[in-house]
Formats: sequence, structure tokens, C-alpha cells
Amino acid sequence: MPEWNLTEHGDKEEQTWGLEIVRLFPNYEVFWREHVVPLTCRMVNPSNIFVRSSIPKHLRALVNSHYSAFLHLSGSHHALECPDILTTQLGVYNFYSHLYSVEEMVSRFLRATNNVLKRYGSTPIPCRRRKVGRFSKRFGRFGDTRLSDDYDTILADINKYRGQLIHDYALIMIEGRIPRRDQLNKYDDLGALAQVLGAPDRNQIISRDFVDAKTQCREDLQRLEKVLDRIWGVVIREFKEMEHLQKYHAVQAVVTEEDIAFCASLTSLGTSGSPRYSYREFGSSATVHAEEL
Repeated sequence: MPEWNLTEHGDKEEQTWGLEIVRLFPNYEVFWREHVVPLTCRMVNPSNIFVRSSIPKHLRALVNSHYSAFLHLSGSHHALECPDILTTQLGVYNFYSHLYSVEEMVSRFLRATNNVLKRYGSTPIPCRRRKVGRFSKRFGRFGDTRLSDDYDTILADINKYRGQLIHDYALIMIEGRIPRRDQLNKYDDLGALAQVLGAPDRNQIISRDFVDAKTQCREDLQRLEKVLDRIWGVVIREFKEMEHLQKYHAVQAVVTEEDIAFCASLTSLGTSGSPRYSYREFGSSATVHAEEL
């Protein structure tokens, strides 16, 4: 078998953004290699990325939430790489919407991992959603006592911009700059824009109270990816310590005759060659098991 990696064996999104995302989030690729690839048609055909039809629902949920987190991160990276996207309020809103959506995918991923741990002999630690410190026990079990607080902090910082854009007035933007996070309350309506532009010390105000939008977005994305890498690191260690790890690997490895036929049927979708495509391109023509990896 090849040494699986995102840039050669992922789908189009993973091949495009894998190197950039694993730079600060390498545990995404580690988990993908150890816990996603074995569930796919790659075991029959290395270039076929889809989940095998016999894979049980609790493992498909693991794959879906894992990959969905990647999609929102790749959407954020795409915004950073396109020169004009982050020069508009809509572009900044889309960026922070992607980052905010990562929270839901992480919650789903952690619920899915808890289900796997429960099935294969570990004791999952329950968590309450949308509570400060809700993951403290689970994240701290391997000594990273700051992880839950750091995760809640970056989510709160992301939501300050996202909340301003979705619940209040449009985010004021001047020459590609947005208010610094600690200045958002000061610039919470469009009337403040005229006051800044008409002020005799306009340049000093902009320099003091505003930050380049692209710089702020990149900083927040990098902070989030570093924290996500620590979260995925906890999960990887949890999986390695499962009591019935061999049973888990056995379930991963089962390739049925149904799987072989199912994987072969996907060649009609163009999956027999290089995986330079994304499941979304196939739309409703793919079956419920043909999730994108």
C-alpha cells in the first residue's frame, strides 16, 4: 500500500488545500490516514476515494464530521488566497461564517469519536455543548489542561466578528481594514463611518482602531488550526488506547463482495483515475454511502 497523503490521494479539495492546512494542523492527515482511508474503496482501488458500502453508520459519522471540518477550513483558505474576497463586508462575513461553522463540525466529530470509543471498550467523557469549559475533562486527560479554555477563547473571538456581521450592522470597512476586535462596540453602526472619514485626524484613527482584514482573518484561522491540531491529537491518543483496538481494526479492514461491486460501480462516475474531483460535483447521482473523503 502507498504511504497515504492528502496531496496525492485525497479528493480535489484535499489535494488543493491539504499542504496548507496540515502545516498547522498535521493531525488532520494523521487521523485521515489511520481512521478514514481504511474505510474507503482505496482498499480495492487506491484512486477510489469513496466510503465502502458495508461501513457501519457510526464510522460513516466519524468520516463525515472529520471531512466537513476540513471543508470549512479550506473555504477559509480559499478566501485568503483570492485577492478581492476580503476587501468587502460580504467576503469577511463568508470567511468568519466558515470559521464559525467549524465549531459545529468539531462537536459532531467529538460525538462521533465518543460513540466509537464506547463501542470498542473505552469510557467516553460526555460534554455539554455551548458551555465554557465543556470539554475540559476530555481534553485534559493527556495533560493539555489549557486546551478547553484555548478552544473556547478562539471560538469567542471568531464569533465577535461573525456576530457583528449577522446580528448587528454591517461591519465597517475602510480601505480594506476592519475595526480591531476590542473596538467593535465603538463602530457598531454606519454613522460611525462618516465620523471617521470626516475627522481631521482620520489617518491616525484608522491606524489606531482598525486592522487589515486579511491579516486579522489569517491570524484567526491560524489560531484555530493550532487548537484543532491539539484536539485531534487527543482523539488520536484516545483511539490508540481503546481496549478492543484489534476489533476496531478488524471492522475497518472487512471488504465484502458487496464492497467490491459497489466500488467497481463508481468507475462510471470517473473515479478510476486520478482523484482530482470532489463528491459534490456528482450531486444526487451518488449513493448515500459515497461520501466525500
